[in-house]
Amino acid sequence: MDDQPGDSVRVAVLLGLLFGVAGLANSSAALSLNSIAGDLEVSKGVATWSVTLYALVLSVGTAVYGRLADRHGFRRPLATGVVLLAAGSVIAALAPTFAVHIVGRIVQGLGAGAIPTLGMAVVNSRYRDLTRSSALVTLSVVGIVAGAVGPLAVGSLLDVANWRWAVGLSVIGLILLVPVWGALGGEAVGASLDLVGAFLVTVTASGAMLLLSSPATGALVAVIGGVLLCGGLPLAVVWFRTHPDGFLPRAVTRSTVVFGPAVAASALTASWYALLVALPWELSAEGWSNVAIGFALVPGAVVGVALRGRLTLVGKRLGSAGSLSRGMLITGVALALAASGVQWHQPVLLVAAGVAVPLAFSLGQPALITLSTDRVTLPDRGVALGVATLIFMMGGAAGSAVVGGFGPIWGNAVPLAALAGITLAGAAVAARITGRPPPRKPART
Repeated sequence: MDDQPGDSVRVAVLLGLLFGVAGLANSSAALSLNSIAGDLEVSKGVATWSVTLYALVLSVGTAVYGRLADRHGFRRPLATGVVLLAAGSVIAALAPTFAVHIVGRIVQGLGAGAIPTLGMAVVNSRYRDLTRSSALVTLSVVGIVAGAVGPLAVGSLLDVANWRWAVGLSVIGLILLVPVWGALGGEAVGASLDLVGAFLVTVTASGAMLLLSSPATGALVAVIGGVLLCGGLPLAVVWFRTHPDGFLPRAVTRSTVVFGPAVAASALTASWYALLVALPWELSAEGWSNVAIGFALVPGAVVGVALRGRLTLVGKRLGSAGSLSRGMLITGVALALAASGVQWHQPVLLVAAGVAVPLAFSLGQPALITLSTDRVTLPDRGVALGVATLIFMMGGAAGSAVVGGFGPIWGNAVPLAALAGITLAGAAVAARITGRPPPRKPART
């Protein structure tokens, strides 16, 4: 285990840039939704599937890659993910139809799923104590900076070229593989991989997301979503009962220090992805140019860099449970501001929310990683991190689906306000769930 601060900063920055590329792959589509809808002849509600399905496949991929890392180490799974991310970018950018575009976005999401789990796992396995906490915050902040500066480049491309150039930008992830390669050691422990379980989770979650988006996309989508959900859920329940060590291990899903915090923290990603869709949508309606919308996301990155050291100290003082609940509290308040900004046509409130939510994300995500791995044994550490990140990132798919499904019908203020209420309620629950000590094992006699 390496505990050199200089090395930890270098590794965290490189991995954070990969996080930024994964974020860029989604923000580029979110900023391009109007152009994609017009060029590929679909409604705006249908176009949001480009964001929702990417987030959904990414979330399932996180758990798959976590198990692959347990089985093969970090290098091969991360390299595979980055290559898939780049290939999907090309497919999505060159797509002649929306169906082909969605195929590309699914491939992108499948590749991007490697980055959240393995990036955090690399830092978690190499460092300890304050060095690890600092590296996790650095990784998150760099990822947010890259993800926030990316929309500025996307906005410029949308103004001077078209959405295809913007969606194809994430091929640059291939360039980062070379310098990051040396940091990707990691111990392989020969864990098994449950592809059937992963498939059943994907089918069930896809049904739920289609149902969430169906108010704006029609009855057929609702029927398909209902069939997938009602068919996939019982099969998944039966499968995981008979395969307790499969894709969702019983030891992990029943752990209050893994499953509980991840469910609560999923409100963070739901809020971020909802805002990622709603903010460009609303600012565009207010007459903002694509470049101006990209600039609106930059202040969050600047503040994140300025407060990186303070976030590390705050996280250490509050502890993991306190950091997660405070992050959710900040996010809930920010979404309430965003909903007010939409309702009263005050873009400054949307921009303020765009600053606050990334900061809350940087505070809450490292806390979730620490809670999910500190009290898990080595053979299960990768899968625990993967399951926690799966649930955490699944919130992103739900957030974009809610805005895409209900925004065109009732306006974006309604889904943003609803998510704000859920997140504020979750902040109180998170403080209780994450603060509980792990159950004690009975003493041997």
